[in-house]
Amino acid sequence: MLEETSTSSSAAAGASPDDLYRSPPAVGSTGDSSTSATAQALHFSSGNPRIEEIRGVMHLYRDDVASSSAQFPVERKPLISVLGVPNHMTYADFCKFCGSFIQHMLEMRIVRTEGLEDRYSILIRFDNQTSADSFYKHFNGKRFSSLEEESCRMFFTVDIQYTGSIEHSQHSPASSIEQPSCPVCLERLDQDTGGILTTICNHSFHCSCISRWTDSSCPVCRYCQQQPEKSICYACQTSENLWMCVICGFVGCGRYREGHAISHWKETEHCYSLELETQRVWDYAGDNYVHRLIQSKTDGKLVELNHHCMPNGDGYSDTLLESEVEYIVNEYNELLTSQLENQKNYFESLLQEVEDDTERESSVAVEKALSQNPKLLKLQTKLDKFIEEKRFLDDINENLLRNQGIWESKIAEIEEREKKLLKLKDEKIEELEEQLRVMMASLETGSAEQPSNKLKDGSILPVVAESSSKNGSRGSTKTTNRRRNKGPNTRRRRLSPSSLKSILINEEKIVKHFTKKMSWSALLSINNSISPSLHRSLTLKPRSHSVAPVACLNVDVRAPDSNQNPLLHEKRSSEVIADDKKFIVGTYARASVVLASGKGCKLYDVEGKEYLDLTSGIAVNALGHGDPDWVRSVTGQSEVLAHVSNIYYTVPQVELAKRLVASSFADRVFFCNSGTEANEAAIKFSRKFQRFSHPDLKDPPVEFIAFSNCFHGRTMGALALTSKENYRSPFEPVMPGVTFLEYGNTQAAVELIQSGKIAAVFVEPIQGEGGIYSATKEFLQSLRTACDNAGCLLVFDEVQCGLGRTGYLWAHEAFGVYPDIMTLAKPLAGGLPIGAVLVTERVASAINFGDHGSTFAGNPLVCSAGIAVLDKISNPSFLASVSDKGQYFKDLLVEKLGGNSHVKEIRGFGLIIGIELDVPASPLVDACQESGLLVLTAGKGNVVRIVPPLIISKQELEQAAEILINCFPGLDQGTKN
Repeated sequence: MLEETSTSSSAAAGASPDDLYRSPPAVGSTGDSSTSATAQALHFSSGNPRIEEIRGVMHLYRDDVASSSAQFPVERKPLISVLGVPNHMTYADFCKFCGSFIQHMLEMRIVRTEGLEDRYSILIRFDNQTSADSFYKHFNGKRFSSLEEESCRMFFTVDIQYTGSIEHSQHSPASSIEQPSCPVCLERLDQDTGGILTTICNHSFHCSCISRWTDSSCPVCRYCQQQPEKSICYACQTSENLWMCVICGFVGCGRYREGHAISHWKETEHCYSLELETQRVWDYAGDNYVHRLIQSKTDGKLVELNHHCMPNGDGYSDTLLESEVEYIVNEYNELLTSQLENQKNYFESLLQEVEDDTERESSVAVEKALSQNPKLLKLQTKLDKFIEEKRFLDDINENLLRNQGIWESKIAEIEEREKKLLKLKDEKIEELEEQLRVMMASLETGSAEQPSNKLKDGSILPVVAESSSKNGSRGSTKTTNRRRNKGPNTRRRRLSPSSLKSILINEEKIVKHFTKKMSWSALLSINNSISPSLHRSLTLKPRSHSVAPVACLNVDVRAPDSNQNPLLHEKRSSEVIADDKKFIVGTYARASVVLASGKGCKLYDVEGKEYLDLTSGIAVNALGHGDPDWVRSVTGQSEVLAHVSNIYYTVPQVELAKRLVASSFADRVFFCNSGTEANEAAIKFSRKFQRFSHPDLKDPPVEFIAFSNCFHGRTMGALALTSKENYRSPFEPVMPGVTFLEYGNTQAAVELIQSGKIAAVFVEPIQGEGGIYSATKEFLQSLRTACDNAGCLLVFDEVQCGLGRTGYLWAHEAFGVYPDIMTLAKPLAGGLPIGAVLVTERVASAINFGDHGSTFAGNPLVCSAGIAVLDKISNPSFLASVSDKGQYFKDLLVEKLGGNSHVKEIRGFGLIIGIELDVPASPLVDACQESGLLVLTAGKGNVVRIVPPLIISKQELEQAAEILINCFPGLDQGTKN
């Protein structure tokens, strides 16, 4: 009978099962008739039948005695038997079934019960009677799981009587018996560390470790329990000289028979084999007996003992013995690990062979099926052909990519060479300009001496001024003869017709040469710098580069028609400004500059003053002014077809749409004429999409979300989405249903989106008009997720920040978040009016014929310009240069302005940069304009907005930074005023 007190000390000392389960006299032999009447006997057995087997009888209280807690047996003990646990329920499953009671269990022993097939029973001893009673009340009659029909049957145990114990193993000396330990955690099986579970084959574990033990029995135990009494070799069926693999349980004959055991070792590298006759283990790798298996008298576990650890005459000290044992254990663990790895590789090779065989058989079956079915054979032939074509196309694609790299490098070389040629051309033009100024000065002074300067395309002849006289040629001759004797300073002579003709021819050659070589802005500058009298002598025509009839001094020829050259009209800035105020509606607060021409990043007013342009038409002229490719595209298309109605197809519109779709998230494009029109279309598309997506709703979502500091346009719908009150209030009521939230307030936006009333969310990834504020990736991603969950649309307004301005083709690419709709405009056509709405197929499917339209939208002229702009900006090297120049300029501004007391922050992305001041920025903008630098304001008027052409050079950026620095004192002056 199990002791009621703890047996941890006896277990630690190696006590046998006989000590743990003491055998009292048979029930009824003591004359206790009351106990005999209430108990029932049940035979059980446990242990390995080939090593040691324990048999006995459990005496259990009858079921009717303990049917309720009020009738628990008075003499009961904290010992309970659980009968009929299904075999498919592992020991770990049972421990999990016991739940929190496992900590109150001192011991569990798994036993076999006679008459119960495919089941096992469990003897459990608790730490106290209260725990045993609670366990009985909680689990008796309870299903093992919700899927099991069988319930847990348990009985209080009166007594356990042993009928016999059979031992087959050899015993080692007592001093060499291994202390009992858990095979999982390798700690001693002390009662203090938790309950102990002993399996049917007498292997003991901590209850908390059993769930990590993949197999609760060893190969030897399984063999002894499953094999017949007469063992045979698995290969040749002999029963002599048998060996059993300790790792996998393979039984084979030894080297003195057929040698199948050693063959198994060579095939699997499982080097440890148990000799069944002597119970010793042989190491094939070391070619020696390394240890023998004995049985622990404490828990019946088969343990290993190295033969070197056997005591000898001299004896070992405890420390040395422990050291040797630890070394041997570590060595054995390493060997076992390597063997298991080899075993894994072996079985993986078998699996690979099976897979290869399966694939081979499948191929054979497919071929057989194809041969029997002509249709399948035909399809297979087509498939093979398509696969071959795909391989061919892949090769072509690879070659094209390689050629693309080669051509890109060549293009870069050509561009570099063109830059050098342009530089040389500019130097030559400067030289020729200087020569032309010298010639004009000579003509002005009327010197009779021939200038020493030489021109390649003609020579400069002496020109004398002949005064006009009303007395006829004779009087003039006399006057000339009289003055001829007064010295060289007053000397004049009349030109002969041949001389006059020669002068005119040479001047015409000179003008033709310079008009071909020089830019129009340079010619305009020279033309404005010479005296008014020479304006009558020289007329320049920029478009045809031809020369009108020229007059020299007093030679009487026809005056030029100023209407043929409106850019050189003699009106000055003040006159143009006055006419503007007289004839044009005053919707713009213009700067007092009248611009006449531009080239690259430079602009020129009608007086010829040069400005470095950091506005690019408010982020419109991305390629600067007069880009050659853009000019060729526009002039070429204008000569062919400028405009037709959108009831007809045109090639440029389709080609531009294809390029926009290929370079973005979108599937479809709608063209319009401006950014505000694009946002109007996005508003209509969003509401139509919601109505299309909710056909059963009487009132689908129609409201919108916009954010503080935003600007989406000035037409009524887009104006309703613009946050500035002074823009909206004069025209109220505007479109209702718009809620403005703080830019970047994720929580408020998500909560409002989840209300189910929102049709679309409009947001600028980077706010331009609002003051150059950039969104965060987390903010945009939260909007994307909330919109997806609520079924509303996310609209990105990239009218100002899109198309390369940030160094990315589209600004949202920097954040990795993609919209349902994107609106574009400003830079798309390089200065011509265009807008575009890019949408996904999901949105486009809701739009039908007649839902929206525009007369001028997407005409051939603006679309040709758009193709030229998009092709150039979408080049990766171009975008990389924008990013590089933007960071360079931003760092330069931080370096030079970071210490300025008026500068609060310098922020931006790529070439959209803002300098926030603590005072209004208008005085600084005006001072920059006076110094030849054009910049803008933004935000609340205290932000300097810098959006230069994307082609601007670092040298021009350095020049702009220098002007900005020099103009900052104007802020203090403006503050004083």
